[in-house]
Amino acid sequence: MTTPAFALQKAIYQWLSSDASLMAMLSGPGFYDAPSPGARFPYVTFGRASGFDWSSGMERGQEIFLTLQVWSNRRGRRETATVMKTIETRLRDFTPQMDGLRLILLDCELQEIKHDSEAALYRGTARYRALVEEVETA
Repeated sequence: MTTPAFALQKAIYQWLSSDASLMAMLSGPGFYDAPSPGARFPYVTFGRASGFDWSSGMERGQEIFLTLQVWSNRRGRRETATVMKTIETRLRDFTPQMDGLRLILLDCELQEIKHDSEAALYRGTARYRALVEEVETA
């Protein structure tokens, strides 16, 4: 058994990587936990993931915070912003298949784009809040 946060991350990866238009925007495999030094831009990394008890008297659940980061070496913020918007739009229709879990809510709570002048990169950060509850599997 895996943690609900990891199960959600896996489902998000499967959902997003199945989108041909998003994958056409990204280089290489497109998504990484930790990119290799030679990874080509742009790409997306899975950042911090946190889970907190969200159980009620009748049901068990978790509140999960997941971070996706978009990395670009293009001049300006446009590429980073376009990839972030595509991800946000795609996740509006997110219908994950997670063993023993049901997604109740997925909202983007924060989006920001920062420039790292030393590395000459733009990093877009999107933090998502999710609520999942445990369900019995057959």
